[in-house]
Amino acid sequence: MQMSDATLTTAPMRELAAVVFSMKKTILAALLIPPIIAAALVFVLPPVYRAEVQLLVKTGREFLPSSVGDSSVSAPTSTKQEDINSEIELLNSRALAEEVINTIGLKNLFPGLVENPPWFGTVMDAAIKTFQHHLDVAPVKLSNIINVTYDAEDPAEATRVLDTFIRVYLTKHTQVYATGRKQGYEEVIGREMAEMARLEQEKGRIKLENQIYDITPQRAALIQQRVDAQTHLQEAIDRKSTLEQRIAALTSAQATVPATVKTTETDHSYQMDHARDALTDLRQTEAALSARYAPNNPELVRIRAQIAALQSHSRGLGEGVKVTTAPAQLAQQVEQELVMDRVELAPLDGEIVRYKSLIEGYSRELDRLERADTQLRLNQSQIDDLQSNITALRLRLDQARTEETLDHARMLSVVQIAPAIAPDKPAFPRPVIFVAVGLIFGILASIGTIVLAIMTRRTFYTAIGLERQLGIPVLASVDMVPGKGAPRALLLE
Repeated sequence: MQMSDATLTTAPMRELAAVVFSMKKTILAALLIPPIIAAALVFVLPPVYRAEVQLLVKTGREFLPSSVGDSSVSAPTSTKQEDINSEIELLNSRALAEEVINTIGLKNLFPGLVENPPWFGTVMDAAIKTFQHHLDVAPVKLSNIINVTYDAEDPAEATRVLDTFIRVYLTKHTQVYATGRKQGYEEVIGREMAEMARLEQEKGRIKLENQIYDITPQRAALIQQRVDAQTHLQEAIDRKSTLEQRIAALTSAQATVPATVKTTETDHSYQMDHARDALTDLRQTEAALSARYAPNNPELVRIRAQIAALQSHSRGLGEGVKVTTAPAQLAQQVEQELVMDRVELAPLDGEIVRYKSLIEGYSRELDRLERADTQLRLNQSQIDDLQSNITALRLRLDQARTEETLDHARMLSVVQIAPAIAPDKPAFPRPVIFVAVGLIFGILASIGTIVLAIMTRRTFYTAIGLERQLGIPVLASVDMVPGKGAPRALLLE
């Protein structure tokens, strides 16, 4: 028969005592075996000594508000807790553990791993894992102190390893904050200044080679000279075309103009002049007489006879006419103009060629000037960029100097309070703790044994327990005969 949890909780002390008394050996064994095993482990397990050291993380100006830049912030650049956490991460880093192992020597620190390497992974991975298992880094609450411990079977070895670990850590700590920011910026500024000086020399060389003094008026002068040359060229071309047309027209006209001309010249006669004057007077007299007298008037007839005689005499006198042949003046003029036009046309071809050559030269000079101007503009743009970069770098250099001052303070912000110490008393195993834990396990084991016996037993040591289990009254009970193992009386219904 099994007993329920309700029966167990309501069981009387007499029934519980009966169970304990009946299983006293088992319960006693469950109570004593764990403390005995714990005590044996204290003597069997090798002692582990713990070397310990404290690191003080000092706080100073690096936690002041930053005033570098256009505006200052009221919050600190970092907090004390952040610095402590950063140092703890550095202490627990794999790189630091590996460097410590390499400094001490893997064979000297973990000879067992070298002789029996692990099946999986490298020996260094196993060594780092073992090293970090023996190492403990923990901050002390409400303080700036970091507690670092290292466990080893030999106190001297624990002290030596921890001293080496702290020495390597402080070196790493110094390297982390000794960034040399200022030196880096100074080197960059030096390179930028050298590059700017080279560009300035290049700029001077370009000006000297291209004979550039002031490019704007030089360009304007060349453009004006080219425009003037183009104007003169066009004038020469137009003049040549005009002269060619004139020469063609004069040549055509020369073919139609006669080369010579005939002229007549009359000699002057004074008698003829006298005869003409007398004839004029006679005709006037004839006209006056004709108006007054009849045609047969003797006076009128006489006048008319004188007129006829005078006319006959005048015809006898006559004037001398001289005929001469001479070159035609128009032909000479045409010939002269042809000669003059041809003389004027002859140098125009050379003048046109010269102006074209001048224009090409001016164009080449302008192209050379523009190429040089482009190089100078590119050169000046690079110089301006370098000047802008140098200005920005100088601002960063000032900031780096301030930060480097703070970093220098952080380089000295971690101080080892005292050398590593490993006490003569081992940190593990501790006899008192082991025995106490074994005793607690023994008590728990004995209680568990009693509970298990009550829950799984099939024998009832009291009539009350039987009656409670069966739910029927027990009329009588018979005690067992000591040593016989059989009841002396049976239960009665």
